[in-house]
Amino acid sequence: MSPREILGARVTEAMLVAVALLTPSIAAAALDISPCPAATVDDRFGPWRCDSIFSSSDFQDYWGNVGAIWGDTLVLGYAGDRFADAGELLVLQRDGDSWREVDRLPARGGGSVALRGDVIVSADTSETAPSALNVFVRDAGGWTAHASLVDDSWGPKGSNFVPEFALADDLIVAATQVPGPLPGCETAAAAVYRREFDGWRREATLRPLYECSESTARVAADGDRIALVIDHVAHIFSREDDGWIKEAVITPPPDPATSTATEVALMGDRLAMIVPRRGEAEGFLHLYRRASDGWTPETKIAFANGDWDFYFARVFMSGDRVVVATSERLGADIFIGSAYIYTFTDAWYLEGRVRTPWPETSDSFMVQSFDQESILARVQPTSEPYFRDFELFRASGASAPTTPLPNPCDGGACDDEVENIELEERGDGCGCRGSTGDGRWLALVVLMLFGSRRRARPRPRAHQRTGAAATGWM
Repeated sequence: MSPREILGARVTEAMLVAVALLTPSIAAAALDISPCPAATVDDRFGPWRCDSIFSSSDFQDYWGNVGAIWGDTLVLGYAGDRFADAGELLVLQRDGDSWREVDRLPARGGGSVALRGDVIVSADTSETAPSALNVFVRDAGGWTAHASLVDDSWGPKGSNFVPEFALADDLIVAATQVPGPLPGCETAAAAVYRREFDGWRREATLRPLYECSESTARVAADGDRIALVIDHVAHIFSREDDGWIKEAVITPPPDPATSTATEVALMGDRLAMIVPRRGEAEGFLHLYRRASDGWTPETKIAFANGDWDFYFARVFMSGDRVVVATSERLGADIFIGSAYIYTFTDAWYLEGRVRTPWPETSDSFMVQSFDQESILARVQPTSEPYFRDFELFRASGASAPTTPLPNPCDGGACDDEVENIELEERGDGCGCRGSTGDGRWLALVVLMLFGSRRRARPRPRAHQRTGAAATGWM
């Protein structure tokens, strides 16, 4: 590209940004649903096929920022302009082989969205209000606003912070920061909200560490089980009648090339983790399974990462399928993504891979949501930074793979560290119930003895409990 072309592109982009910033409110353009183009040589293999493409002609809406799918319901949205609070979420319902729009919900600079059953959660940022998780519920009359959840750790208005969260049936679990063992420091935790008839109640705050930590946390939830990942270590909690207990601590093998947060997914008695690796030709999916005697490593699956730097990876789980979404860097600000689908029957199999069917290899292809037989991805052509389409992939009736993937855990090659906390030791714990607990005093003693604000976490000898009345270190 010549200097004149580069200058022209930058001027055009600046003008488009200026238009967006000066526009107080923009209604979304009509939704365009079109069939997928013909398959290209390298866009997919296996039983998965591109089903539909969803697009909007109004680039000023920043269309295609967030999306989620659950069964026959689809949520597609755009961030709008966070200075003008102009975003929207479009809710669609499947009728046979077609989709129809059933509602539009407000979104303030939507950073992410989740859908499960009759609940939609939108993580919103704004210049005029604090970051929040806005909750919508479906009833006989359609979708209505149900709650707006805020947390001091998510920042004030204008912070542009998108809360990390997970939605599971009647639970919303969000990453947060709470006061640590010393003045002026904080530790990562999980805020647990439970659905009630008239709203959502903060039921518990789960904080597994005895130390200060500013690391980015990741959360996953399913049923009454939660995974909170801090510094690449997964802390598993489950709920009993009288509160939450800490069930296990799982640590994948350390990787010196790791420099970004570990991604996690949880479904039933299975946990999936990806520890991102930069500059490596492959990444690894770590799978763990829970049985009557606790959690154990199930397998480790390598997935291709080409010859490019590892930009990011995400993992999704639904039923007996796991989707690993990767983004590979081709050059400065140019990425290409793939989604690898693994399925479990008597063993784990690579079922397929999908990429955008568009011929431009510079398209950014990022999976947004996965629900057993549907994968929703966002596509952003590098040449058109303000156009983002959604592509929906569905599994066809093609035959399943027949060659199982090798399982290094069968031969003892999985060196993951799994600590199951013994059931008979419940009740001793960290003393998280009440306004002061043994855990806090233990942390202060350790810090005074060793003179450091950052030490390896002690291994708890029993379940940590916390419930609606727990305050821990707060």
